[in-house]
Amino acid sequence: SVAISTWNRAHLVGRAIRSALAQTFEDFELLVVDDGSTDDTPDVLAGVDDRRLHRVRHQRNHGISRTRNTAVGLARGEWLAFLDDDNEWTPDYLERHLAFAASRPQAGVAYCRARLRQAPTGSERELGQLKQGRVFCDLVEGWNPYVSSALIRRALVVEAGGLDERLRATEDRDLWMRLAQRTEFAGMP
Repeated sequence: SVAISTWNRAHLVGRAIRSALAQTFEDFELLVVDDGSTDDTPDVLAGVDDRRLHRVRHQRNHGISRTRNTAVGLARGEWLAFLDDDNEWTPDYLERHLAFAASRPQAGVAYCRARLRQAPTGSERELGQLKQGRVFCDLVEGWNPYVSSALIRRALVVEAGGLDERLRATEDRDLWMRLAQRTEFAGMP
């Protein structure tokens, strides 16, 4: 299950959706949760025609944790992949990532490094450090994988209680710490 949360990002969310739908691995559902946008986001979402796409709209803004929890509650896949609305994936991202996750059955979180591209110049650089196994201490020391670069077993997110809806920032870090108490992490470049 791929989940995109969006709020007032009509100018960006279409790109994220296109990168998800362009995956070489095609057997997934795409849950796009609009968190009460007041811009043209609903029109952008209405313009996408793909059987894998499921649109959900909150009537008012509740924050990223609620939108992600909405997606978790609707998801049917074994794995969750959150894609931020201002990010995009390479076409083989899910195919390669799912193969990697299958090769590490002890890990409930499989993640990779991210690549930051500067739009004006086109220059790129890789971000993130790779940590393996039990990573709770690494998280306490400040390490943090990128949400848009991870696959998480849906059952573990549910077991951990989802994302803390009281948090409007660093909600991912909180989730990583709760997941790290339950499972191993596996990282690939």
